[in-house]
Amino acid sequence: MKKYFYNLKDVLILASRFMASFINIMKYLIIVFLFLGSPLHASFIEQTIGTAVVKDATAVYFNPAALTISPHQQLILLGTLARAQFEFSGSAQKIPFGGTESGSTTSKSNFFLPSMYLGIPINERFVAGFAVVANDFNRELDNQPILRYILARNQTHNIDFIPALGIKINQYLSIGGNINFTYAHLIQEPIAAGISRLNIPESRSLNDSQANSLGGDFGVLIKPGKKTALGFNYRSSVTYNLQGSSTITGSQYISSDDYHFKYWTPARGVVTLSHFINEKLGFIGTVQYLQWNIFKEVSVYNFATQVASQVFIVPRARINYHFHNSWLLTLGTIYQVSPKWVVRVAGTYNQSPSNGRFQIGPGDSLVTGFSMGYRLMNHLTVDFGYGHGFFKKEQIDIQTSQNVITGINEGAHDAVSLKFTLTA
Repeated sequence: MKKYFYNLKDVLILASRFMASFINIMKYLIIVFLFLGSPLHASFIEQTIGTAVVKDATAVYFNPAALTISPHQQLILLGTLARAQFEFSGSAQKIPFGGTESGSTTSKSNFFLPSMYLGIPINERFVAGFAVVANDFNRELDNQPILRYILARNQTHNIDFIPALGIKINQYLSIGGNINFTYAHLIQEPIAAGISRLNIPESRSLNDSQANSLGGDFGVLIKPGKKTALGFNYRSSVTYNLQGSSTITGSQYISSDDYHFKYWTPARGVVTLSHFINEKLGFIGTVQYLQWNIFKEVSVYNFATQVASQVFIVPRARINYHFHNSWLLTLGTIYQVSPKWVVRVAGTYNQSPSNGRFQIGPGDSLVTGFSMGYRLMNHLTVDFGYGHGFFKKEQIDIQTSQNVITGINEGAHDAVSLKFTLTA
């Protein structure tokens, strides 16, 4: 096997090429935080009820003003399991080496979202609430994907602690707000090396970072009549100043304890209209506007990488994003089958913020699903929900001085939810 030897000049040249390549590669990553705030991974029970007009303690998270709807103490335990699978079919070429690989790459993502909600009326006007919402996410790739130099294995752990307060101004108007104390832990295992058939070995770095942050919601609930409710909610963006370490192990070892970068979740505005025709049949509609254009550029500092047999710390790389703001629309119906049974059906259109000219992301999607609730006893109700997401094929055509990637990205998503509501 031929061996490669590099003097200092060669290493510097390769390092500069790798830096440009790394910056371009990072542009293609569809960020792991992309779905943290996405209703695709939220409980479809809440989607079929109406995001800003939920009528139980989950209002702590979706619209604090709606806490005033229920006059009783409530404890809710909710769990959601979700799975997404995407397949990229096409070709990837690393221009400096002249190598092209064609085929397909499959990525599978698993989500577990346990949560707890508590609503406590203080008096006729004030209702306090508290929620704990967690998100456990991981993504795995094929063992030998053609995009092994583009994508990365990821793990994300996120937990939010949310105190809230709803205030009933009068019989027609309520307002509310919450504060979101949030913690995020992100682990990335990108493969960053040359083309293996050129005898330059693959090397994997481990990037481990975490951060605490703060956000909040403000909501308004208008009830012009007993059968109609109009809810507004604004959720602020959250800024995560992630800090941690970047390490390469193996025959060569290097580690940086000053690895850091800044990330965000987008602000969003939500409007929901709920109207019941009679005591049994009702309809809902929700419009959400997500401000993804907060992602203009990200600077990543002090990450470990390898060129040939040389390992070193890159002091800074700038990642340019080209996300655009997006809309999310939900239409659904609620039918009270009997005093004990309720059935809900809804469909959601979710516009993707990504751009196939700059990153390998999902296309627009249509989520269909249902949920049903059963009152086991006077104070206990059980709800089950299921949602399936159909993703439009996203055309990928990325061309830079370092990489050319063309093809189609498509996928599907499934989520199931189970909810227990205890009402005093």
